[in-house]
Amino acid sequence: MKRQAGALIFMLLLAAVPSCRSTGLPTKYYLIDTDPAIARSAAECPFSLGIGKIRAPSRYRDQIVYRTSEYDLGFYGYSKWAESPDEMARRALKNIAARSGLFRRVDYNEMLPLADLVLEGELGSFDQVIAGEKTYAVCEMTLFLLDGKSSAPLWSFTAVSEVRQEKDGEFAASMSAAVKTSIEDALADLERSGVLARLEAGKNGKQ
Repeated sequence: MKRQAGALIFMLLLAAVPSCRSTGLPTKYYLIDTDPAIARSAAECPFSLGIGKIRAPSRYRDQIVYRTSEYDLGFYGYSKWAESPDEMARRALKNIAARSGLFRRVDYNEMLPLADLVLEGELGSFDQVIAGEKTYAVCEMTLFLLDGKSSAPLWSFTAVSEVRQEKDGEFAASMSAAVKTSIEDALADLERSGVLARLEAGKNGKQ
């Protein structure tokens, strides 16, 4: 009798396993907009641009990072990125740089092995920041412009953009805007810096 009762309890436990699993919340996956419409620059330089790697800390993989203070962070259990932030940021950089009209041609560096210039970067922040009753998407991106032949550094800029998340469930849209603004601010600084104009003048002087 004891053996039969034990077997019955074991079978009941096995039957309960699927029902426990079925109550789990489904994981939702999100993407940012990596090809937004932007204003086109009036001045095009005669250089091709290769987009190199975007480096990111190991915490930026598929999990969405949220912060409640400068030192406290967490990860959502059922909300994840469909692609890693560095991949999405790199594609956004390529598309926005191409749409900007600043360069003769823009593509990934592996597709332009003889690019005149190379633009690579690093993500410092790709977070949801919760500050009291307000929530923000924060993107910090540092970009580096390198000579395509010598890899000599020509320019660098760190852009930080905060976009208010107005409603629940709109974090991906807010991060899309933050990434776009960071890249646009960086490209605007590159144009203002005069680096491209000096490179063009040097190229014309050699011809």
